[in-house]
Amino acid sequence: MISIIRNLYTILKTSGATNSFLIIIFVLINSLFELVSLGMLLPLITSFADETVLVKIYDFVKSQKLFNLDFLAYDRKSLFKYFILIILFIYTIKYLINLFFNYYLIKQRTNYEKKIVNRFLLDLLGSTKFDILNLPKSKILQDVNGRISLVAQSIYDFSHLAAELIILTSLLLFFFITLGTNILIPICIFIFLSITALNLLKKKAANWGVEREKEGNAKSKSLLDILEGAREILIFGGFKSLIEEFKINNSKYLEPTRKLTFWRTTPRIFLEFCLFSFILIYFSYVINQNLEFEKIIGSLAVVVVVLLRAVPSLNRIIFFYTQLKYASEAIQIIKKILQTSSLERNKTIEKEINFSKKISIDKIEFQYTPKFKIFENANLLINKDEKIAIIGETGLGKSTLVDIIAGLKRPLSGSVKIDNINLLDEYTKSWIKKIAYVSQRVYLFNSSIRNNITFYPDDKKVDNKKLNEILKLVELDSFVKSKNEKELFSVGEFGSKVSGGQRQKIGIARALFSDRPIVIFDESTNSMDESTQKIVLQNILSLKNKTIIFITHSRNLAQKFDFIYQLENKKIIKI
Repeated sequence: MISIIRNLYTILKTSGATNSFLIIIFVLINSLFELVSLGMLLPLITSFADETVLVKIYDFVKSQKLFNLDFLAYDRKSLFKYFILIILFIYTIKYLINLFFNYYLIKQRTNYEKKIVNRFLLDLLGSTKFDILNLPKSKILQDVNGRISLVAQSIYDFSHLAAELIILTSLLLFFFITLGTNILIPICIFIFLSITALNLLKKKAANWGVEREKEGNAKSKSLLDILEGAREILIFGGFKSLIEEFKINNSKYLEPTRKLTFWRTTPRIFLEFCLFSFILIYFSYVINQNLEFEKIIGSLAVVVVVLLRAVPSLNRIIFFYTQLKYASEAIQIIKKILQTSSLERNKTIEKEINFSKKISIDKIEFQYTPKFKIFENANLLINKDEKIAIIGETGLGKSTLVDIIAGLKRPLSGSVKIDNINLLDEYTKSWIKKIAYVSQRVYLFNSSIRNNITFYPDDKKVDNKKLNEILKLVELDSFVKSKNEKELFSVGEFGSKVSGGQRQKIGIARALFSDRPIVIFDESTNSMDESTQKIVLQNILSLKNKTIIFITHSRNLAQKFDFIYQLENKKIIKI
């Protein structure tokens, strides 16, 4: 449990979440009013059975000099009325505090989840190691949708656990003080059974948590395969096997939750049985003590009232404790990710890098596995404002070379230099800001053409003259004019309302609108018809003050560039 608390604190601190101290204060206030309200109720119940209790309360109140209570005469009915009104007032305050406590915790839980998710994504996107490009998308989805939600819920659960522990501890102390050592043996048995149940649940919950996290990744992967490959699935009819795979992974993911849900209800049944048994045993005990009937009823009433609050409290403790153990694996994973990112963020000092002369790649080696070497002793020189084409067969490393030039991947050996300065981690962010990239399959957001090109919201002003010039340059102006919404036409989810060629045009327009000195095209015109491809390429090559790196399979297109480089035998050969 201590490690879970420590991990939660690290997550909150790393993600910049505050107000954890306020939660502690609210836990204490909530617990205090729970105990005060119960403490006021017990004398009322016992005074019904034993009038001497009421007399003692009356004498105590009259002896206080803080208030003028001369009007308060001893009258049993009147005293009960005053007593009930006071208790009603205290319970009203208590329930209002409970309501606010729950509201505040739920609000903080939501705020914490927002901050943790924001920190997680910012670190993922801001990492100089570019983890977002290397991690499986299914794992990232599981982290955001599943694990971080569990972490935020755990903060809520721990707050309630702390409050219930304070209440239960106070009730146990009250038992010992009020009923003496006679109650010690049954209480010890009760505590022993509860701890045994907790230990059993703790191990099971932790194992189920690990199992759930593992199967959660598999479930997300199966779902992504179905959603991303929907067109191929429908055409080739391979959905049955994918659906079956998803069903299996989903069942494995839900199975730990089913087990935990069952075991969470078991303590309540067990505790209710113990409560009923304890009351009967205690009733038998006080009868054998030959006490007066009023004393028996009063004593029994105290036991019943306290247990009616203590047993639900213990049940909640077991519930929240089990929840925390169940979430421990997710907490550990998120804490490790955020802590690693924080260390990298604090260690990396960002520096500005200028590009005024050349990009030089010198004797680089790169491999994905020891048996799959992409480059070996490869060299490349690109002068500023040159327009070069890189050709080669599929799988020879054209996209990998682009990633190395952009700083997204690091060679195992050799160097990448910008104006004779090594492209190290501290220069990466500055360098990336100088590069625009157009992939073969451009990603489009479910928004307008204008937003996809400019990244400006539709209600914000943009340089319309610049936008219109670029639309014309990429042969997209006629398409935009044909729409009633013009540039505000929505491309649909994943660009479903535009063709493959139009998608690529939007991607090229996006790169040109960013006005960066280096533009990389990775098979970015192959979905256009031949005539449009030639016009767009001619317009791109006419741009001044731009360094163009064009990846293609087509030698005909490559002929239009200043220089052509071919990937062959793990080398970059100028032809």
